[in-house]
Amino acid sequence: MTDSAVLPTAPGLGSRIWRAYAPLAVLWLAYYAGLRIVLAPFDTEMPLFPERYVPVFVTTLVTFFVAVVAVAYVRYVSMGNVPRSERIARLTANIRWSEVTGIGSIPPLLFVFTLMSMFKAFKPRIPDLSAFTWDPVFIAWDRVLFLGRDGWEVTHALMPWPWATLIIDRFYLAWFVVVLLATCVAAFSPMMSRMRLAYLMTFLLNWAVGGCVLATVFSSVGPVFLDRLSGDMDFVAMLARLDQAGAIAPLWTISGIELLWAGHTNQPGVEPYGISAFPSLHVCMSLLVVLYVQGLGRWWRGLAWAFFAVILFGSVHLGWHYLVDGLAGMAICWVNWRASLWFAGWWLRD
Repeated sequence: MTDSAVLPTAPGLGSRIWRAYAPLAVLWLAYYAGLRIVLAPFDTEMPLFPERYVPVFVTTLVTFFVAVVAVAYVRYVSMGNVPRSERIARLTANIRWSEVTGIGSIPPLLFVFTLMSMFKAFKPRIPDLSAFTWDPVFIAWDRVLFLGRDGWEVTHALMPWPWATLIIDRFYLAWFVVVLLATCVAAFSPMMSRMRLAYLMTFLLNWAVGGCVLATVFSSVGPVFLDRLSGDMDFVAMLARLDQAGAIAPLWTISGIELLWAGHTNQPGVEPYGISAFPSLHVCMSLLVVLYVQGLGRWWRGLAWAFFAVILFGSVHLGWHYLVDGLAGMAICWVNWRASLWFAGWWLRD
C-alpha cells in the first residue's frame, strides 16, 4: 500500500499566483524605481496606464479570448461522433478556470502595457542623459561587416524593387501586433509554465537592459536621422530610395520618421517618442518570439524565423538601424532568455 501522505499534491491557487508573479513583480518594481530615479531631475510624467491604452488593452484581451473560444469550438466540432459530454470533458480536462477567467490572462497584459508606458516616458530623455555620439563608430563597424559598403546599399541591391520595400515596410509595422500576439499566448498559458515565466521576464529585461541602459550608454540615432542631427549626408541616397518606394503607396517608415522627428524637436501638438537606435528592440523582441515558440510545432517555428529574418533585414533596409544594432539586440535577447529560462526552471522546480 502506498502512503498517501507522500504523494505530490497540486499547488493551491495562492501558491500558483505567488510562483507565477513574484519574480515579475520584483523586476517590475526595480524597473519602475530605476526610471523614477533617473527621470526625477527632468520632472517627467510617467503614467503607468495612459487612457489611450485602455481601448487597445480591452480590444486585445477580448479579441484573443474570442479566438481561444473559436479554436475550442473547432476542436469540439472536429471530434465527430464522440458524445457531447465526452467532447466537453476532453476540452476542459486541463483547464484551470481561475486562470482562464482572468488571474492568469489579465496580469501579464497589464505588465506589458505598463512597461511600454514607462519606456515611452524614458526614451525621449536619452539624449539628455547621453549625447548621440556613437553613430560614427557603428557606421565604421557596419562597413567592416559589409566589406566597405553601408548596409542599406547591400539590402537595396538584393531587393531593388520599390514594391519589395513596401512589403518590408508593412511587415515592420506589423511587429507590434506579432509581439503582442505572443504575449497573449503566454498570458493564456498555464501560470506554472516555465516558458511563460521566462518569456515575461525576458520581455522586461530586454526593454530595461537594451532599451534603457545600453541605449543610453551607446547613444545613437540611426541612419534615418543622421543627416538632420549631424549633417552627415551618407544616408541621404537611402532616404531617396525610400521616397521612390513611397510613390507606390505611403510608407509607414516615412511617416514614422517625420512623426518621431516632430516629437524630438518639440513641435506643438506632437507627443515625443524618442529616436534612439541602439540596440534594435525590433530585432531583440522578434528573436524572443522565435525562442518562445520553439515548442509549438514546426510551422510556428518556421513562421517565427521567417518574420525574424524580415525584421532583421528590414531594420537595415528601411534605415532605422545599423546591422550592429540588430546583432546587439540578438545578443541581449539570447543572454536574457537563457538567464530567465534557467531561473524559471529553478523557481518552478517543485
